[in-house]
Amino acid sequence: YADLILPTDDGSVGRDWYSNPNFYWVDNTSAGIGVTHAGADRWLTTGVVVFDISSLAGATLAPGSASFDFYSPDGFSVTSLTAREAAGPNVTTGFWSGGGALVGTDPGAGWDSYDVTSILQTGINDNANFMAFIFYDTGNGGGGTLNATESGQGPFLDVQTTPELASVALFALGLGVLAAIRHRRQRAAG
Repeated sequence: YADLILPTDDGSVGRDWYSNPNFYWVDNTSAGIGVTHAGADRWLTTGVVVFDISSLAGATLAPGSASFDFYSPDGFSVTSLTAREAAGPNVTTGFWSGGGALVGTDPGAGWDSYDVTSILQTGINDNANFMAFIFYDTGNGGGGTLNATESGQGPFLDVQTTPELASVALFALGLGVLAAIRHRRQRAAG
């Protein structure tokens, strides 16, 4: 097994004035990705991070072999974290309203890690090239912050990969050849 760490380039922030729907994405270049549900101001702010998973094409993941890891300095309240396939590295406005597979709710402060093996496997099986993780506030006053790449504690996917069967067979064949050469040399020397 080997660890394959897939980093995200950065996170996106989405905002919606929900009393008069007007959703748009904001390029994030700060160290934190804020997620809010401000009822008094009638704003929702959603955080999204997107991973390129094209290097996993055709892979079969072992149970419990993939995790989504991120750092939150303050934790979240009234927040759902979902995941869904993405057509490209840039998310569209349709991502703001939830949907996708539920990963967890109300992540705590510090490093959080969620098993996303089955979600990631579904994306691989569907030939998706990108996977998006969406932080969405489900209640007034909810929210939190996750660290972006600029913080030095950016979110990542940690995938335990296994060598392909053909690679294992080739490695075993190589070991067999080396053993045969060694045996032959020992017989010739003896």
